[in-house]
Amino acid sequence: MLANNNRTIISHMAVRVLKRNKRRYGFLVTAVVLATFMVFSTLTVGETYFKMEYIQNLRSRGADYDAMVVGGIGEEQKRLCQEQLGVANAGMTAYSGSIASAGNNIPLRAGLVWGDEDYWEQLKKPVLKKLEGRYPQKENEIMVNAEIMEKAGLGDIKTGDTLTLTYEKLEERVTKEFQVSGVFSEYGNEKIFYVSKSFYEQSGYKLGYDGMLYIKFTHPIVPKGMQEELGESLHLNKRQAVIMTAETEKTVGILVGLASLVLFTCLSAWLLIYNILYLSVSGNIRYYGLMQTLGMTEGQIRLFWKKQMFRLGSVGITGGILLGAGVSFLLIPGIVKGLGIQEKNVEVSFQPAVLALSVLLAGITLYSGSRKAVKVAASAAPVDALGYYNYTGKKQGEGRHKSKSGRLLWRLAWRQMCQDKKKAAVVTLSLAAGLSVFLCMTVLIESHGARTIMPNYMDADMVIRNDTLYAEDEGRWTQIMDSGFISDLESDEGIAGVDVLLGAKMIVPWEPEFSDIWMREYYDMWIYAKTYEEIVGDYKQNPEQFYSFVKGIDEEELDYINSTLDTPVEKEPFLEGKSCILYRSGLSLGMDTFQGKRVTYYLDEENAFPYQMDIAGLTDDSYYGGVQGKAPVVIVSSSFLKQISDNPYILKVNIHYQEGQEAEAEKKIKGLIEESPYVDEISYDSKIEGIEKAEEAQGNIRIVGIGITVILVCIGLMNYVNTVLANIQNRQASFRIMESVGMTGRQLKGMLILEGIMFAAGALLITATAGVTVTYFTYQSMNYMDNTFRIPLLPAAGAAAVSLALCVAVPLVFESLRKRVEDKRQYR
Repeated sequence: MLANNNRTIISHMAVRVLKRNKRRYGFLVTAVVLATFMVFSTLTVGETYFKMEYIQNLRSRGADYDAMVVGGIGEEQKRLCQEQLGVANAGMTAYSGSIASAGNNIPLRAGLVWGDEDYWEQLKKPVLKKLEGRYPQKENEIMVNAEIMEKAGLGDIKTGDTLTLTYEKLEERVTKEFQVSGVFSEYGNEKIFYVSKSFYEQSGYKLGYDGMLYIKFTHPIVPKGMQEELGESLHLNKRQAVIMTAETEKTVGILVGLASLVLFTCLSAWLLIYNILYLSVSGNIRYYGLMQTLGMTEGQIRLFWKKQMFRLGSVGITGGILLGAGVSFLLIPGIVKGLGIQEKNVEVSFQPAVLALSVLLAGITLYSGSRKAVKVAASAAPVDALGYYNYTGKKQGEGRHKSKSGRLLWRLAWRQMCQDKKKAAVVTLSLAAGLSVFLCMTVLIESHGARTIMPNYMDADMVIRNDTLYAEDEGRWTQIMDSGFISDLESDEGIAGVDVLLGAKMIVPWEPEFSDIWMREYYDMWIYAKTYEEIVGDYKQNPEQFYSFVKGIDEEELDYINSTLDTPVEKEPFLEGKSCILYRSGLSLGMDTFQGKRVTYYLDEENAFPYQMDIAGLTDDSYYGGVQGKAPVVIVSSSFLKQISDNPYILKVNIHYQEGQEAEAEKKIKGLIEESPYVDEISYDSKIEGIEKAEEAQGNIRIVGIGITVILVCIGLMNYVNTVLANIQNRQASFRIMESVGMTGRQLKGMLILEGIMFAAGALLITATAGVTVTYFTYQSMNYMDNTFRIPLLPAAGAAAVSLALCVAVPLVFESLRKRVEDKRQYR
């Protein structure tokens, strides 16, 4: 057959066919629009999601840094750091003392910190919630935290006011009048006021011991080798260490996880477009066969189809991009504003890469999705094309049907699934991909929820502290939480449990076998005012100056500590007061150093008796620090401490609420605190308040995450809906035959229900196996907070139930519509 150069005619034909079949091709265009929209908006929203997650972490840290050098820092080390390739900013801070009270002896607990210009302008200032005024420049200027001042009853403080503070530096207590140069508030819980460099220089503290260096890298990906190279180039001493933030350590893993989510999204979109085009084009093969009978060649049929697909694709892709841009750029800024930050901090900017990827993906899927069907139509003879039947199972004669046991409807449903295995696999995989992404996103959202990331010690709902014991002046130490206070807590029906941390001042006499080991390490880490020989001389002559605390815990707390130790402590000797646990205080000492050694101490009380205990373990839990001296903190059984001390202090109280009574119990506890005469000397950490702050920082991250999952689940459901619709349309003749040989309408619907159950079961099986596996590895690669992997049962069960219900309901709805149309035709 001779081909004619009729490209113009073919173009006109393609346009006329599209116009005459608006309803048929409208569905196809809608599918392309939605698929392109889903890819574009998911990538855009996904990028915004991780920006918001990043900002949440910045707020939790209180500054924009990726790593920090602790244990002291020098100007030369900062210079070396700034010269490193890949380092964008580096700023220093230095401890300068601690505030004890304000004004007329108003309790006020906050540290005094100096930050250099690089730290304040580049790392700290951009993440503040509010800032008024400027950073302190003069020796008597100070920048105060608005929230701390509010709690102290000084919330009306403003820039330019004078403020009298009593603060402690080294072993000196000073009362000084400051001028407020600025007021700030932040999202974290750091109790810090900022002072000038001149104030720091006269405080007596040294950068080499009390300074910290904060580092911001140029790129988010920081290879392990670069991290190690940074530490080597700074020539760190024994006290110093480079600590990477959790996100920086696992940046590569986070990106791998993000890429996995994008891959799932693209796979789901590809399956949707592929299935729609495959069914659409294969359903029109008779039309292509008729064209061949009229003289169209195979090449012209391909050209005819390409022109249709180009126009459909252009409209669909453009519509999808515009819809995605509208959703992303109109809704996401509202989410950002709801997050409580300035829009400039998280911008939904135009991303050419996202646009290019969306267009490229849609174009590839349009081409590959219809390639096989068009090839069949173009290569078939006209007579064969006119008799074409879309059937991909075995032809008659290829195999014998053996009778199988089981109900007829199950066999019919299963045979239908097996007739076109490729189509069934595409639909099942599409459903499974959507469900798997839903599962993955749900696990990520739930594991990074506010309650998950705001734990207290032993997961307590509230921890109350006696702040008088943090004062260097022992005359201020007071038993502000007595037995009556504890009894009131324990008698409250809304409180499930109360754990009390007891403490008493103790003195550890000099013993070469223990004290020399401890003090030499402690000196190298924290002391710089004297030589080690001078420290030893002072210790031997005045051991009371090197006091610390013996702290008592109950059996439940011992079990908790043991769960954190490589070698658990034996219970019986510990509870009997024969062994103890030391709080390591950040020192690099291991149990091998203290193996077989004992610690001797006596309480700072009249007629004190020396006690000796075996050192059974070491803990780094900061819960046992805080109230301490230069000697080690010795942790013993609380029952033993009560025996040897007349009236040990109650240092901290751990409180657990009854489930469902959290808010009421917390209200009562706060009421008890307010009624206490020492209300200004009591501080607490509340999980409920922490959750509220975390939720404020998270903003609408959960909403964005849920939006992503809904979009992806819709992809799979649309694929299934499209398949069922085309399936029922193609099987109308088959349905009539079944009904003519005696199948009732109820049996027909039962067969369709079973087919839907099979699709749902296949998707759920893939999700429960491959989906959970991929979710686990994706989660672990992004789990920089080391949260436990848990599958939220309620959302997972809900998604499974909804998927099953839809897989059953959709074919029933379409079959009912088909039956109604046929009835109307017969009536006419």
